[in-house]
Amino acid sequence: MHHSANTKSLSGAGEASVLLFCFMSITLFGDANVDVRGDLFGMLSAHPLSPLLSLHHFDIVDPIFPGKSNAQALEHLFKAANIDQSRMLQKTICYDRSKSFTLSLSWGYAVQIFEGNQLVPDLLPVQRTFRPWKRGRNAFSSHYMFNTKEYPRDPCKRPVTFFLENAVLVMNGVYTAYTRHGFADCLNDKRIQSLEHIRVFSQKLHINVEQVKAPRRQCCDIVSSYNKTLLVASLTLTGTPQLKGLEVWSSLMDKIQLDSLGAQVATEKEYSLLVPEQDTPSSTSIDHIVFGIASNKNSWPNRKEYVKLWWNPTRMRGCVFLDSLPDEQNSPNLTSDLPPVCVSDDTSRFRYTYRGGLRSAIRVARVVLETVALNHTNVRWFVFGDDDTVFFPENLVKTLSKYDHGLWYYIGSNSESYMQNRFFSFNMAFGGAGFAISYPLAKVLARVFDSCIERYPHLYGSDGRISTCLAELGVGLTREPGFHQMDIRGDLVGLLTTHPLNPLVSLHHLDASEPIFPNKTTNKAIRHLFQASSLDPHRLLQQTVCYDRWFSWTISVSWGYAVQVYANNVFLPDVLRARQTFNSWKRGHLLNGVFNFDTWADHPDPCRRPTVFFMDMVGNSADGTTSSYRRLVQENCSVDRASPRSLDEIRVFSRKLDLDIKQLQAPRRQCCDVLPSTNGKVMEIGIRECKEDELIYMHP
Repeated sequence: MHHSANTKSLSGAGEASVLLFCFMSITLFGDANVDVRGDLFGMLSAHPLSPLLSLHHFDIVDPIFPGKSNAQALEHLFKAANIDQSRMLQKTICYDRSKSFTLSLSWGYAVQIFEGNQLVPDLLPVQRTFRPWKRGRNAFSSHYMFNTKEYPRDPCKRPVTFFLENAVLVMNGVYTAYTRHGFADCLNDKRIQSLEHIRVFSQKLHINVEQVKAPRRQCCDIVSSYNKTLLVASLTLTGTPQLKGLEVWSSLMDKIQLDSLGAQVATEKEYSLLVPEQDTPSSTSIDHIVFGIASNKNSWPNRKEYVKLWWNPTRMRGCVFLDSLPDEQNSPNLTSDLPPVCVSDDTSRFRYTYRGGLRSAIRVARVVLETVALNHTNVRWFVFGDDDTVFFPENLVKTLSKYDHGLWYYIGSNSESYMQNRFFSFNMAFGGAGFAISYPLAKVLARVFDSCIERYPHLYGSDGRISTCLAELGVGLTREPGFHQMDIRGDLVGLLTTHPLNPLVSLHHLDASEPIFPNKTTNKAIRHLFQASSLDPHRLLQQTVCYDRWFSWTISVSWGYAVQVYANNVFLPDVLRARQTFNSWKRGHLLNGVFNFDTWADHPDPCRRPTVFFMDMVGNSADGTTSSYRRLVQENCSVDRASPRSLDEIRVFSRKLDLDIKQLQAPRRQCCDVLPSTNGKVMEIGIRECKEDELIYMHP
């Protein structure tokens, strides 16, 4: 990417410029290791909804500003950073309706102008202006763990780019000026071609805790243009902009007096949004959640057995949405142990153009709108899933309890499959894993949802439509790894025995894998897992590792599910990686075998793999909970006294785990001890909290 080094002063009269006002948003993924080479423009101009915390490897990338050395470019970047560091690289998008072009601002760095109206989700991926960190024929070297798109080789198809010229702190806010670099005499819109500068006005960004927790992208308005100057205005709202952000902007803009030299903006206090009075905060419970479950008349008769596993009809609210009632059913009130059935609205008026896809994706997407329209009272969260999504309600409640339900939250997780994320989005909550939307955000989303999905007939699925409309509202995904899409097949033991330090919230696609307990059907296996969940839900699948000094064994306890015993000492980081006992979701492409978590190949010789003991029973004891684990798979391997296969049973003793808010925010793995036992065929393990400076390591 080559640009000329043409620069002019911020105050130069008659220059083409743009002036902007924006609404705010931020998250906590602002550190960038920058393991790429070449031109960082694509990455820096698509920074996530997070404050910029750091950059790295500047000695092996191109200068981030054309015509400058690396040192000069960084010094130039700090002109803006020293004035409004919280706003650095924050991406803002606005549209010029009269001229039909799209403006994308990466504050303090660059502005891009695209011909025509560009959809917001198409502007958020990172343009691949950079090169891979390593060269060669490695199939994985040019693939990234974030959304990317091709940067056109033809300069005539690229956006027009303006780089930061200057930043000035003024009485009413901050002026930044951006100067055009590079010139392609091939634009259809000569008015864009004539622009030389863009001027941006914004209020200094003061971030509060709520804005860090629940970020929202700011908005901007192109105010006017004169000669070769484009003015854009951007205004930060204080208070709680989530409450009326969409409605407030037009009325606020009427009060802003602009002239050709700048903007006069009222104080933040004058334009603060009023926050409605809140009830006294109380702990979130299942009573505060409303569920929307997507199904259809063909799958519901079988899939309802999954819902029965977790649904509590006496305490839970929500609906299962079908396209029509099953043929054998004449009443929506099917059974008392299931949620009520609702028939979805007709969606034939919406276009669906994805070739080979299912237009039912529109109906499923509108489950969000129709669930909100049930008008339940005392709601804090709306939770959505498929008919084969198995929720663990106590852990769902505990996970959501660490978030402020009065803020705008979209909570879920990606797929386990790299290719699924690459194809659909790294920034989308996959619907089968389940996802949660806070009440105030869901109410706004429901109001605008139909108008939004009309712009996206070309998308494949329902979850893509939901995340896209949330992106238009300026809201990004808050990732919670306890939600599991389960885009894998085969034996799940490698995945389930290395669960992250978060409560297990959901499982999905259980029909596509082997039963998680041997010698059981899928339904009975999940029911068996719920026996452990009923006694200690927060501890379910939590991995604890300890070492047996006598035999030099390594023991990994995944509570309530399985215990793995390695016949040798294994470093802790290796035990925490998932053994690849499972298969990829799809075959064919090499990248289908790439996952979004740490894995290591299972040994081809079954006798050299860890011995797995599956949960047999669990019960309460005087001091806590006792769980018993037994071998259910017999390998044809030699066994001696020093082999873990000589054991018949492993008993695990623990106290019920009741996670508080601090433990949810900063989780720590617990420790375990191999206890003395009088029975050589039985190993006993005690789980406890680790001491403050205690390390989990192999004993010499």
